[in-house]
Amino acid sequence: DMFKAAFERAKEDARGVVVFVNGDIMLYEEFPQAVGVVARAAGYEKFLMTGTRTELRVKDDEWDLETLRARTVNDGESAGSWYVDYLAAGRDTWAEVPNFVVGRPRFDNWLVANARGLRVMASDVVVATHQRHNYAHAGITDDKVVSGGAATGQISPVSMDPPGKSLNDGISEAMTRRGFAPYQAGNINSVCTALRLTSHAFWCLERRCEPDEGEPDLAPLPSNLACP
Repeated sequence: DMFKAAFERAKEDARGVVVFVNGDIMLYEEFPQAVGVVARAAGYEKFLMTGTRTELRVKDDEWDLETLRARTVNDGESAGSWYVDYLAAGRDTWAEVPNFVVGRPRFDNWLVANARGLRVMASDVVVATHQRHNYAHAGITDDKVVSGGAATGQISPVSMDPPGKSLNDGISEAMTRRGFAPYQAGNINSVCTALRLTSHAFWCLERRCEPDEGEPDLAPLPSNLACP
């Protein structure tokens, strides 16, 4: 499994960080900055940073990143909180990473649900553009079938096809029987700590709900990371 292999490789580095981004997602200059802030706050060990994606129909000749980012902010639509299209994590974030099929349901939400340490939602500061597309590349010629999650009310017909989904369902159920959290606990909105940029352009962390048992308190973090 590619993700499992990358995570094992990160353990060999004192400042190892694993970053996963789906191939149809565009991120911008604030993303590596945000990863650095959260990783340093967590000592590079146990943390997860993720956020929601925004749907945008991208034109064939529209590749100026500054323009795309602005259009995403102004014209895009949220895909909802079940779609985990990017994440960054520390070298000791998961006690175990199963051999999930990457790109099929369950694996991404399972990773969010079972992340140890500091879990951070970066949706307020990280713009993630998802290029809305059809599925001609997968042999589905109906142009009315498009990606988009909650923004279009359609679920990817590719992601729901067996055997990937069936395999991931079985792995998730087996891990739950062993005491791991079910994938249903991995909704992005369940992440209680949010990364923000203050009016003075300082990064800070804000706790918005009661975190899961075992998640670290924000009090020991540097005082300049606590949102005013």
